[in-house]
Formats: sequence, structure tokens, C-alpha cells
Amino acid sequence: MNDLPALNPDSFIPVYVQIADWMQEQIRTEEWPVGRRIMPENDLASSLGVSRGTVRSAIEQLIEKGLLVRSHGRGTYVAAPVMQQPLSTGFITIAEDLIEKEIPFFTEVLKKRIIVPPPDVQKALRLESSDKVFFLERVRIVNQCRVYYLKNYVVEKYCDGIQNQDFTVTRLFHILEDVYNLKLDWGRREFMAQNAGHEISQVLDISDSYPVMYLNQLTHLRNHTPIEFSHVWIRGDCIRLVADLQRHARKPQGGTKLDFSMPSCDEDYNLN
Repeated sequence: MNDLPALNPDSFIPVYVQIADWMQEQIRTEEWPVGRRIMPENDLASSLGVSRGTVRSAIEQLIEKGLLVRSHGRGTYVAAPVMQQPLSTGFITIAEDLIEKEIPFFTEVLKKRIIVPPPDVQKALRLESSDKVFFLERVRIVNQCRVYYLKNYVVEKYCDGIQNQDFTVTRLFHILEDVYNLKLDWGRREFMAQNAGHEISQVLDISDSYPVMYLNQLTHLRNHTPIEFSHVWIRGDCIRLVADLQRHARKPQGGTKLDFSMPSCDEDYNLN
């Protein structure tokens, strides 16, 4: 373990702040690199000669700053920098954005099968009752942290046999474009902030009340036929939405549309 800090209990600086400053310095100098699992609270408290509560206060301070991230059941890790997701006209997938930013990740496939779509998906994709979709459920893991939870539905008649692909090493849009020669052209995304809820918290290893960014996406072919619909949940502490805006003299000429709505206080916001 790195040299421990010389704590001064008589200082006007609280001991937990002294510990937090030391930990922050370990992160800044990359003595503790991104993705490193730090020592359990009990062990760290014993090494420093302080109470577990003091160590926990220091850790909570760094979690609030975004320098550490806690994964339930796994421990506390040095966090990666917050990822920026552009609100732009470019239609880029999450995986493509991570690759472009050179952020390592890997994919865990939870389910992949041909199913009858749920009503909301059937309506979005304008399907008949006899039509089926390929359902793909995945988690994207970045720096030991389960960050993205994705549910994709693809019109099955355009991609026969797609369930046999290995989506731990290949990307969905790559398969659709390069294997099935589909001309993916444009899409629409809607964003909403919400609490994780039970299902999402179980997948992302967070508490039920943890903030997540939810988005749904509808993808169209070049002939405007809807081909793919997806639900995506992203840990709220791991993403920042960014938009480059230009003010026109009088009349807006397109660009990012922000739809503000005031929900009824007695609505039930379960998007699962």
C-alpha cells in the first residue's frame, strides 16, 4: 500500500478531510489508477488508526466529487472521468462514442432471442400482430462499473439468423449494416431523468433511488421504415449531456429540440 498519511487529530482540518485529501492525491498522481478497487473501509480504517465512520465520510466526499464510484457487492473503485454524450444531429451509438473517445469497455449479454414484441415496441415499429422482433439485452461495463443497460428490438424479417451472432464482441449496428447490408439512416432519441427502480438497480448494481438517465431510440432505414427500437438506462453519475447551440437572429432553423413537460403529480413513472 502507498505511504499512509500523517494524520493530525489536533488540526483544525477534520481527520476525514485529511484522509480525503490524501486519497484525492493518490488519484491525481495516478498512484491509484482509474478502475482500481480501493481497500475495504474496515481494513483502511484499521491501517489509518481511525474509525470506519471517519473513512466512510472521506470516501463519500470523493464519491460526491465523482472521483470514486461504489459498486454494490463489489466495492469502491477509482472512477473514470464523466463521459459526455452530445445532443447533436450526428447519429452515433453509445459503443461508437466510447470507441471514438478511446474509453475501454466490454459487453455482457443477458438475453438474445426472437420474440413477439410488447405493445409499445409493436406500435413504435409499426408492426403487424404476426411480426416478430429480435430482442437483445446487454450491459456495457466501463472501468469495473456497470454503466449502460440496453434493451434493443430489431424487426426480425430484415435480419434472419441474427440471434446467432456473438454480441459480446460485435456491435448491433455493425451487424445490421455490414452483415445484413441495411441502410440505417436516421433516428430519434428521447431523454428523461428518473430513479432507477428495482429492475434497473439490480442490473446496474445501484440502489433503487439512484439517479439514471433513461432514453428511448427509434431507428429508421433510408426509406423511412422503422427498423430498431431501444430502451437505454445510464448511471446518472457517469454521463453529462452536451449541446452546441447557435442563436439565430429571429427565427430558429432547426437544431436540438428540448421538450419540456410538467407531469401530473399522481402519475406512475414506471418505464420498465
